[in-house]
Amino acid sequence: MSDDDKIMELETELEIKDETISELQKRILGLEREIENAKNSKGPQLIEKNVTNPSADLVDDLQTALNAKDIQIKSKDGQIKVLETDKVNLNQKIQDLREEIQNKEAQIMELNNKVKIQDQSAQQGGMIDELVKDLETKINKQKKKIQKLQQELKTIKKKQTPKKVKPKAESGDTVKIISKLESKIKKVNDEKEELNSVINEKEQKIDELQKQLSDKSKGTSSPLSDLVQDLRTKVEKLKKENKKLDEAVKEYKHLEKTKDELDKKNAQIKDKNDKIAELETQIETLKQDSEDKIESLEEQIRDLKKEIINLSSEEDKAKIQTLTRENATIKAQNEELRKENQDLATSLRENDIDSLNLKLSKITAERDDLSKKLNVNMKRVQELEQELTETGARQQMMRIREMRSLLDGMKKKERQQMLEINDLRKRLADQII
Repeated sequence: MSDDDKIMELETELEIKDETISELQKRILGLEREIENAKNSKGPQLIEKNVTNPSADLVDDLQTALNAKDIQIKSKDGQIKVLETDKVNLNQKIQDLREEIQNKEAQIMELNNKVKIQDQSAQQGGMIDELVKDLETKINKQKKKIQKLQQELKTIKKKQTPKKVKPKAESGDTVKIISKLESKIKKVNDEKEELNSVINEKEQKIDELQKQLSDKSKGTSSPLSDLVQDLRTKVEKLKKENKKLDEAVKEYKHLEKTKDELDKKNAQIKDKNDKIAELETQIETLKQDSEDKIESLEEQIRDLKKEIINLSSEEDKAKIQTLTRENATIKAQNEELRKENQDLATSLRENDIDSLNLKLSKITAERDDLSKKLNVNMKRVQELEQELTETGARQQMMRIREMRSLLDGMKKKERQQMLEINDLRKRLADQII
């Protein structure tokens, strides 16, 4: 039996009780009129009974008439007692009707509570929709980051043409580069942990909402078993919808895991590309510095040669020797720097660039595979969202609101009838007194 049928049944029952009360009220009024008529007819007869007449025949006729009137009076007295008994019974029936109406009102209040629970459940379903949309927004942001990284990767690939081997960076600069790379990797991991924390928090909220919905669905029982069963069926329907939402969240979680893997791979690509760019920049800088130093040293050598030529005294021989030693030292430093640059170039040619290109190719292949998985999962999420839209908690909300409107109208009518019954009881009590 549906909620509308229950409400219609209650309204019909109340209308029947209203008609019964009206009939009882009319009957009480009729009985009161009969009692009044009987009392009015009894007085004149008692007066006639005390009248005397000297005529014997007239006395006999009067006596016969008085006897007949006494019989009628006794009959009326019996009818009055019966009517008073009926009046008491009617008052009892009115009291029973009042109690029954109070019970119905209590049932209506219970139905209102059920409707509120349904309303809260629908609102919780809306909160779950908001949580899912929030997760979707975060995933879209991550997709934009992935696309940006892909674009950067394409740009780097275009720039990766065979280049001349460049000098090796100094050890201190290399440590700084590694430190920066580690800092960037840590930052990416922190973002990933933060996103996972948000997802866990949203999942916990969804679990709490589902638990609250489950607890409320196991609330107090109603005397109207059919209506309670119907409400429980609706609650089960909401549970199924929540289960679908939970599955959608799990799909999002799986999608998030796939996205994290893709982010990790893209982060690795970006880190490698950044490292290559920084090394290239530093190599260019070191090359320029080396050229400047070499030019400066050559200039110093030329100046020293000029000073040696200009020195002619014995006092300057010591200075010449010192300058010669300095010149030898500068040449040795220059040769050492050239050798160091050659070693760096050889190392880059044999190891770094080839290794990095190989890793880039591997990571790119993994990224393409993860992108395919991401597209498949996004399609699945769209299908789930379509199913949720078709199932729709909105229709359930409209149904609950219609039911609440009907119950409010029914409750208002019940209160009006209670006022009429109380007024009737007051009038009956006044008449009895």
